[in-house]
Amino acid sequence: MKFKRSILTSLFLSFSVSSVLASNYSYEDILLLRNDKEVKSVYFDFEDMKEIRTSYADTDFNDELRDIFYSSVYQFVETSKLRCELNLPSIFISNLESQKIGNGPKDIKLFAKILRANHHIDDFMYEFLVETSKDFYALKEIDAKKYMITDKEIKKFFRPRDAASKAELRNYNKIRSVNDPSSLYSNFKSWPAEKDFCAYQEYNFIKSELVDPKKPKANRLSSKKKRELLHYLNLAALFEKRIDTKTFKKLDYLNNKSFLNRRYLRLEDYLNVVFKAKNKMKTSDVVDVIDIEKENSFTTEKLGRFTSITRRKDLYEKYNETQIIMLAQVLRDASIRMGVDPDFETGVPYITQEFSFIDPNGERKNLVEKYEFTPLDQYNFARRRMRKDILDLEAMDIFNGQPIYYDEVITAAFETGYLTFEDIEYALRYDNLWNPTQTKFEVVSGYVFSFLGYASFFVPPPHNVTTSLVLAIAQNIVNSKIIKGEENDNPASIIN
Repeated sequence: MKFKRSILTSLFLSFSVSSVLASNYSYEDILLLRNDKEVKSVYFDFEDMKEIRTSYADTDFNDELRDIFYSSVYQFVETSKLRCELNLPSIFISNLESQKIGNGPKDIKLFAKILRANHHIDDFMYEFLVETSKDFYALKEIDAKKYMITDKEIKKFFRPRDAASKAELRNYNKIRSVNDPSSLYSNFKSWPAEKDFCAYQEYNFIKSELVDPKKPKANRLSSKKKRELLHYLNLAALFEKRIDTKTFKKLDYLNNKSFLNRRYLRLEDYLNVVFKAKNKMKTSDVVDVIDIEKENSFTTEKLGRFTSITRRKDLYEKYNETQIIMLAQVLRDASIRMGVDPDFETGVPYITQEFSFIDPNGERKNLVEKYEFTPLDQYNFARRRMRKDILDLEAMDIFNGQPIYYDEVITAAFETGYLTFEDIEYALRYDNLWNPTQTKFEVVSGYVFSFLGYASFFVPPPHNVTTSLVLAIAQNIVNSKIIKGEENDNPASIIN
């Protein structure tokens, strides 16, 4: 499975030159898709990854596969149709075919495995590629078949004889009475090519406009209810000949079987975080990771025993790119206050208090008392200010009052590149000396609440304040909205 680099290079260059004036992204932006955050995968263990790399050890092929995929993403984002998510597997498959490389769902899954095993993509993109390629081929298969619906079948539906069919018709009539297919399906006369018409976006539009006849004023409907309503509306559009039979079959597939209808994170939202937040806050002293599989797995630990959600995936699903930057800035501001951010020079903080009095001669005198913070004072001040900053974020409209947790701050700081694997690893190793009875899993997962000793705990240089703050977060000193203790009685207070 070898092919010439010159062909791929010309493919990318021809596209990039033609769109350079309208370009919103550079090819360097696309390189951010490389996995430098996820030590573990929820789809493979280390042995599986090594086996894939060993079985497909052709370096040239691996590099070319990466280039084809990155070029495909570049072409996709340049179309400015990020919500037409099926376009990405379509472009990728087309580019593979142009290089005479195998296609089909099994081949795409294999290529996705190779990309993930070599850390060219992360877990999100791996899952997206595998699942959307299945959808792509399933819709293509529907297109290749002949479907017909006869007048006899239509009459059978509208003139039911058995009780179950009569009940279905009653549901149909109720839903049809509050949802107008002529408006909802106006762009769905037939299913055009995806490059010219975003069928999936239209499908989402219909779902967003659905009205439940039992709750006509409800602003939000469950996914299950939407699928139920859409089933009947698709029938209405078909029977009224607003869509053809193939379109009906495709909409039915999207409604019941597609990955796009099951996932919690849109491709557009994922790419926005990658392009606009990932590694955007690296400090001047950051060294790139050499071997990610030897690093600490804090952000890729599962949040619970019975879930595959990791800290990183939870961050992407809960926050957008602007919110993630703002979360990371909380930790950066705390580090600046401590004077340990390499890109800022910080003076020693102090508190002053002025006094005035009348001396025996009747003159008013002023005295100023100045107290300079000790390193420990500075640490405690920064830590408490950080907690107040988090509460201030929660009060902002952009966060809509949702609770923000300390481990989310550290994950955001890591995602933006402000914190490194080494920062986290050092904190966890130091904590093991402080609390030797705790397992590493308990520390990282945040299941253990511990406060004793932290008020007087200060990590020595060079791993000082930033690491202390990371340690405080990783240990979840304040891990909920209601915790007893004088440290949390007044969150606005910055004095111990």
